[in-house]
Amino acid sequence: MKISLVIFQGPSASGKTTLQALLGLPRIVTWTSRAPREGEIDGVDYHFTQRETLEQMMREGQMLETSEYRGHLYGTSLASIKETLIDDTWIDETLSDETSIDEPSIDETLIDESSIDETSIDEPMIDKPSIENPAIKGTARRGGLRSIVLDPSGAEIAGALLGERALRLGVLASRAECEARLRSRGSDAATISARLAGYDEEIAALDRCDLVVRSGEGGLERAGEIVRALRPLLGVAD
Repeated sequence: MKISLVIFQGPSASGKTTLQALLGLPRIVTWTSRAPREGEIDGVDYHFTQRETLEQMMREGQMLETSEYRGHLYGTSLASIKETLIDDTWIDETLSDETSIDEPSIDETLIDESSIDETSIDEPMIDKPSIENPAIKGTARRGGLRSIVLDPSGAEIAGALLGERALRLGVLASRAECEARLRSRGSDAATISARLAGYDEEIAALDRCDLVVRSGEGGLERAGEIVRALRPLLGVAD
């Protein structure tokens, strides 16, 4: 079965986004309600929009996962996950309403800050969706193999949507290793505590992954080698 989406999951500061970058796949772009920073490009770094728009998407069940951090919303849309099912070619018509995948019911409760990924200490890294409904006919889209970093609940929903076309890759590191990485980034004790509040849940969820790599105790380089070895198996040219 062709893989459409590689999902990285694991504790905060375990190295998920480092390994995602080493795999070298296009990432799903996420939404945020904050304003673009200098040099950021809408649709590349994030889909930038108003808070009210994201709240409406949440109410309408369009979001896979959402979080709030420093007063701004961040989230991943269900549409962006479904788009990976489309072959990596331009098409004239997307899935009709009758053939689209049933959307799960998404809780509008915001995810705890501890689920925010470790890409920066300033904001989460959750990959972006598209506000248009992917089931609308007559819209050209580009699908194909993508990657994303998700928390356990988002990974579970995405895995259910995509079935065998999702590859769930877990990243394991000890709590002490994650704490050390966060300290090296300048995080204070309160921030570290918040970021690792979901550590046990993240570790337990690794049992649901197809592959788990160990990135702690100096193992991040080895984990990177393993991830890069997946590229030819996924059909990714070097």
